[in-house]
Amino acid sequence: MATDADIDRTGASAAFGRWLQAGALRHAALRGEHAAALASLFERTPHGADYLVLLDAIGLLAVEVQDYAQRGPEWKGSTLKIGSAIRHALAFERTFRIPYWYAFRQRAHDEIVWHWISATRAFEVGKVRTTERAGDFLSLQPQHLERVARHADLVRLYAPRLLAPAPRRHRADEALAGCLERRPAGIDAEAAGRSAEGT
Repeated sequence: MATDADIDRTGASAAFGRWLQAGALRHAALRGEHAAALASLFERTPHGADYLVLLDAIGLLAVEVQDYAQRGPEWKGSTLKIGSAIRHALAFERTFRIPYWYAFRQRAHDEIVWHWISATRAFEVGKVRTTERAGDFLSLQPQHLERVARHADLVRLYAPRLLAPAPRRHRADEALAGCLERRPAGIDAEAAGRSAEGT
């Protein structure tokens, strides 16, 4: 028997498909009547993804659509069930090397806004909460999600990663570089001599 949450998610998934279609974004449904052709590809790895979305210069994303029952005028974050759902998402990403994302629907006046977060980031930044009714879940705050109101806003999914400063080299790399700099001069001279003999 379908629960209210299942019905809401089905409605959100259908709305997401229409949103992709309106933006002429290439995609394939992983659920519903048109999903049979792709079902055999992923049957051994359980997942909750609703769509595969192809973004130019980025590649494929698996997207699981969630609905958010907004209480009040402001978006106050979202939640993900801990347990099989998040494990399946991470297993799917590890097995197929396809980034797994969540898209939460928010109804804002007459428009629909999508709030995106990758499964790995959700696992990193989400705070574990427990209630008697909902059990264990990850609580995600608005600053952790990327707000996508227009199709062009999808660039925000990867902009933080692309604009981030380059990470400092690992100490092991620095130690290795130091060893190479301290090589005896004779080694380079000997290598140069062998190279000259071979020509």
